[in-house]
Amino acid sequence: MGGLLRQTGGLRRDWEQVLDDSNWSTTKMPQELNHTVYLSYEHMPSYLKQCFLFYSLLPKSRIFNLDQVVAMWISEGFIHGNSIDLEELGENYYKELVSRNLIEPDKSYVDLWVCSMHDVVRSFAQYMTKDEALVAQDGENDILAKLSIQNFLRLSIETNQSQSGELDWKCPQAQQSVRTLISTIKIKMKPSDSLATFSSLRTLHMESADIAVLLESLHQLKHLRYLALVNADISVLPENIGKMKLLQFLVLVGCINLDELGPLSQLRFLELVQLENVSAASFAANARLSEKMHLITLMLACTSKLGNDGLVKEKEGVFEEEQQRIEKVLDKLCPPSTVEVLELKGYFGRQLPRWMMSTSMVPLNNLKIILFSDLACCTQLPNGLCQLPNLQFLQVSRAPCIKHVGTGFLQVAVASFPRLNKLVLKGMVEWEEWEWEEQVQAMRRLEELVLSECRLRHVPPGLASDASSLKLLILHQVKHLTNIESFPSVVELLLNGCPDLERITDLPNLQKLTIENCPKLKVLEHIPSLERLVLKDYAMEKLPEYMRDIKPRHLQLGEDPIFGRYDGVC
Repeated sequence: MGGLLRQTGGLRRDWEQVLDDSNWSTTKMPQELNHTVYLSYEHMPSYLKQCFLFYSLLPKSRIFNLDQVVAMWISEGFIHGNSIDLEELGENYYKELVSRNLIEPDKSYVDLWVCSMHDVVRSFAQYMTKDEALVAQDGENDILAKLSIQNFLRLSIETNQSQSGELDWKCPQAQQSVRTLISTIKIKMKPSDSLATFSSLRTLHMESADIAVLLESLHQLKHLRYLALVNADISVLPENIGKMKLLQFLVLVGCINLDELGPLSQLRFLELVQLENVSAASFAANARLSEKMHLITLMLACTSKLGNDGLVKEKEGVFEEEQQRIEKVLDKLCPPSTVEVLELKGYFGRQLPRWMMSTSMVPLNNLKIILFSDLACCTQLPNGLCQLPNLQFLQVSRAPCIKHVGTGFLQVAVASFPRLNKLVLKGMVEWEEWEWEEQVQAMRRLEELVLSECRLRHVPPGLASDASSLKLLILHQVKHLTNIESFPSVVELLLNGCPDLERITDLPNLQKLTIENCPKLKVLEHIPSLERLVLKDYAMEKLPEYMRDIKPRHLQLGEDPIFGRYDGVC
């Protein structure tokens, strides 16, 4: 209900219309289902309804991240628009479901990456789609009966953790009109079993060691867009998989060698995990990533070597031999020039891949988003990033061996980071120095900067003068920073956990300032445009002395509801 009222705009008459809505007394559904959810559903735009209903099919016992959910929506044809913008549009739909409180973010993950659906909401959604979809668990006795008397468009059959049953393949095989098949249970297969009857299938997610029997018929799924095989106990894909011209999304977990990706030339999204298990660089070379000229999003991941403190786990360590191997593997996974989103997670090589260095990154001109996380052993950021002409968002999260960001990060000869809009540097727990030469021209379009969990002593003056579009500056647990000064364009400044900060001066356009856990702050001056000051020091018994030199129109003591939107970033 809160999500619905938020969407109405908050005016009294809008809320009264919700209160008087005739759907409160609807008789269209059983009494045990929640009428508040029904009301929210009825007020939902049509494009969002089908995405919401589909989400309720996802098994509760499994984790489906944002990218997987959006990929399934696209595969089902729920998202319409320019093919280049479908992922972005799908992400907006996902966020709208979150804003309506119909799916709930899992706080173990950042940036809404994983969400869940409350049982009350799920029950309602499954009821609304009961004529088209069957959601069942392997312990339910009437699965066979339902499959035999009714045709469904979507099937979701989940393992009941208290059961260990199996399903005979002939049961779902009779559902020839099915468009989505999601199964997390063990399926009994015969050598003659096939996928050929599923001529309308667009989305297929299966978790079973026995499904290797079906792979030879996989190419007959002419309309399949999304394919996920989990723990399928296979080492090769069929040669004819290249005939699947519409396949856009492929998720393979615990079941393949890298060199089997070679023929898949039409992929647009690719996520490779546990790359530390690749035994030789030749397997990576055979994947032929640089030839996949339809690839838009690429995620390369190793299992993280870092602990909760952001440092390398003592018990595990990193051995030189495995470092050399992962460096060679990543060198062979150079993406094509079409890639717009690149994510590198858990990499523990000493140097980043050669194709990220200055002379090699030029072909990657379409890169818009780069996300680095858990770089356990890298000692420097790659020099080539600043040359990327379309890079808009760069995030480095948890890189404990980077102590110094040198002049190579910003190059004198070119305008560095010409379109960068947002920069997040967090969890670089040993970072102390940031060099910025006076003659450098850089980050002219930067609007948002986040520096978090580091030992940075000074914010370089060149940043303040060059980043002339910077509006939002967030500093979170910057340990040794003593002053912030001369940022002429900054409109909003958020400070949290800066124990050595003493001075904030010369911010002529600053309108909003939030201060939390900055005990040494003494000077706050030359901030003539300040509109709102938020102090979040709960032990404070009197207003600080620096208040004498400022004149905010609004003073807020305590929690700021707007500040919460940055928690995921910091």
